[in-house]
Amino acid sequence: MAMCYKEEGHVLQAIRELESVLSDSRAQGAKGQSLRYELGLLYEAAEEWAKAAATFQSIPSFHDVPTRLAAIKVRSQPSTTSFRLAS
Repeated sequence: MAMCYKEEGHVLQAIRELESVLSDSRAQGAKGQSLRYELGLLYEAAEEWAKAAATFQSIPSFHDVPTRLAAIKVRSQPSTTSFRLAS
């Protein structure tokens, strides 16, 4: 169901479905890694950076996770650009 929701653009419903599946004790090993990766991608799509990072950190060497974690770190840092009001 989660992948159907994802393909239809219903990210929040897909997240809920995957979170539910991952709460099952059978979601371990390679299956669990794939599910966590998909959940991390959905969190990214929803711009939930902290949840995406936490999910990806649980599978640090899976696919492109190191690159994704680095990108999330950059996105989630506060901007150092300061704005000045015109006088």
